[in-house]
Amino acid sequence: MKNTNHILPDSPFGQMEAVLREVKNAKKAALKEKNIDLTLDQWDVIKSISDAENPNQSAIAAATHKDPAAITRMIDLLVKKELVQRKEEKSDKRAYLLKLTRKGAGMVRRVRPLEDNVFAAALADVSDRDMKAIKRIAGKIIDGVTE
Repeated sequence: MKNTNHILPDSPFGQMEAVLREVKNAKKAALKEKNIDLTLDQWDVIKSISDAENPNQSAIAAATHKDPAAITRMIDLLVKKELVQRKEEKSDKRAYLLKLTRKGAGMVRRVRPLEDNVFAAALADVSDRDMKAIKRIAGKIIDGVTE
């Protein structure tokens, strides 16, 4: 039986941060256990490139909610690791389209199931009703800060 007596902050934002921190730690542990040399930020970029159609660096920055300059540095590193390649965009010579290399696509096939397993374990005891409540509440919170 799992430990359900976690000490959580009283603040709902502190609770959300605690959940995200634990999920992040579980994802890091899964990568480390399989000796995968990627940070979670690098994984987010690779996954976003994999999921997008003809992505450029601006689209990846928006998709990952990361600073464009940080994305540029990360893309440079992923190119060095031979996981990503840049192609000059024909319509804008200053922009680059991003594509996974064969090695990068292999990394996605290797890491995505690890992430899926972490998510499945995290949600194993969460009912459909609870999931609907989480989505409803998250939507209300987002509405509150974006209105």
